[in-house]
Amino acid sequence: MDSNEKNLENTISIGIKANLVRLWDQITAKRRIQLLFIFALTLLTSAVEVISLGSVAPFLIALSSPQEFQSYPIITWVTAYLKIDDPIQLALLFAVLFGIASLVAGSMRLILQWYSVNICHSIGADFSIKIYEGALYQPYLKHIHRNSSEIISGLTKSNSLVTGILQPILSLLSALPVLILIILALIYANALIAFITIFLLIFIYAIIIKLVYRKLAIDSNVVAREQQATLKFVQEGLGGIRDVIIDSSQKLHLSHYATSTIRYQKSLASIFIVCNIPRYGIEMFGMVLISISTFIIALTDGGIKNAIPMLGFMALSAQRFLPLLQQSYSAIMTIKGSSVSVGESLNLLEESEKYTVRNEYIAPISFNNSILFDGINFRYNQNSKNILNQLSVEIQKGKKIGIIGESGVGKSTFLDLFMGLISPDSGGIYVDGILITDKNRKAWQKRIAHVPQNIFLLDGTIIENIAFGVPNQNIDMGRVIDAAKRANIAELIESWPCKYQSTVGERGSKLSGGQKQRIAISRALYKKADILIFDEATSALDADTERDLMQSIFSLDDDMTKIIVSHRPASLKGVDVLLSFQNGKLINAIESS
Repeated sequence: MDSNEKNLENTISIGIKANLVRLWDQITAKRRIQLLFIFALTLLTSAVEVISLGSVAPFLIALSSPQEFQSYPIITWVTAYLKIDDPIQLALLFAVLFGIASLVAGSMRLILQWYSVNICHSIGADFSIKIYEGALYQPYLKHIHRNSSEIISGLTKSNSLVTGILQPILSLLSALPVLILIILALIYANALIAFITIFLLIFIYAIIIKLVYRKLAIDSNVVAREQQATLKFVQEGLGGIRDVIIDSSQKLHLSHYATSTIRYQKSLASIFIVCNIPRYGIEMFGMVLISISTFIIALTDGGIKNAIPMLGFMALSAQRFLPLLQQSYSAIMTIKGSSVSVGESLNLLEESEKYTVRNEYIAPISFNNSILFDGINFRYNQNSKNILNQLSVEIQKGKKIGIIGESGVGKSTFLDLFMGLISPDSGGIYVDGILITDKNRKAWQKRIAHVPQNIFLLDGTIIENIAFGVPNQNIDMGRVIDAAKRANIAELIESWPCKYQSTVGERGSKLSGGQKQRIAISRALYKKADILIFDEATSALDADTERDLMQSIFSLDDDMTKIIVSHRPASLKGVDVLLSFQNGKLINAIESS
């Protein structure tokens, strides 16, 4: 074993114990109570199951040697109390008791299984929602520095918290009490055979675990890595499908995906085989042990007839013992095989705790006069240079502001600061003299509508896209139509067969560039925001469409502050103030006459 594999094995061993503690910490009080109830139900079911196994011995004695009941005082008292002396009636009594015990044990197993599975998947849903909530509410900078495939993979992997640790743990806990009670019952029945059989079975499983442990550690790491890689390759291939088709690079993208997914599926198959294949060998070995035990008992207990009750009990016990032993082994191997994915999901779960929704007070903020940037400095991390240096500028309410500059000079960073997506390293942003802070940032953002260069449209109706983020039952249809009219797209929508119920396709695939922009403007107007930010939104449009759009924007409410960003001067004709950026600094603030 090389040092890397040894380190991976040790890390996973430590990680499993840590994962169990971390998992418990993430489970809510309500779910913990439900899990404790499952554990109590497990103990009760185990006891009933052992009773059902034990009830087979009196039944077989009643069939084969009813006279032996005289050596059992409790059974003698019961038969005397019930006035039963006929062997057939005695056999019938114990047959009924055995049947009832088996039915009760089976019913309790079904109830336990149903309840356990439901609670496990409810906890899984809790975790998945929490991870997604954390992703949605985490700071914008986190999204910039993290590939979205990591989040999507994390949400997919959150299922591993159910299948990779919760269900195996409950499976193990449900098997162990029954195993222990069966072992004790077997020892009581025939200590020598029980000790030899159980020792050999456990020894074989221990050897198997030792042999496959390293392979499981490697496969667990591969599954976690390749699952994220396959998602990343899909996003890259489909996200740039136009270029993929034009460049005829389908084979390259397919090759990357195929290599990754083959590794992923092979490792999953390996984990499944390791978890399940030993069962067949153990069952064959168990049958051999039962045959040997039958021979020994027949020799030592006065012949085969007298040994029938004991053999029946041991055979029925083995029928339950071997699957439960395999169930315990499979649970342990599943936990080991999923340890890396589980650890990564727990990392996301713990990180999401920092960004969950809290009912904090949102301080109101008014905007009647101006927004002031005062000595703003900003950089994206400590090792990079400043994107903005000592930026100071004041923007008056109701003005049309043009922002120009080459790519990379700080225009987008300025907008992100303006919209409260990021915070300055030094300096402050003031609205009517009030500093923007965490307390009032949400109130400030409610006053802003943003039309980006790459407009995101839902694969839904025109209504859903204009009233973006508003629950369907709360959508004001009159407001939707008014917003569309003011954005000069209502006439076009009304000409379509389904009108406002028309679907736009994935990311607006059924619309032209200009139509997408007008839907985006309608969305901004539906919000009834004080400020409209148009970020390079016309860069992909032809000159005529761009001119029409700019006229639509400039003709909107006079008291709405409009900020238009472009690197083309022609796009900014008609603005009141032109801000020019260069190398992270504002070099000009020209007011039109």
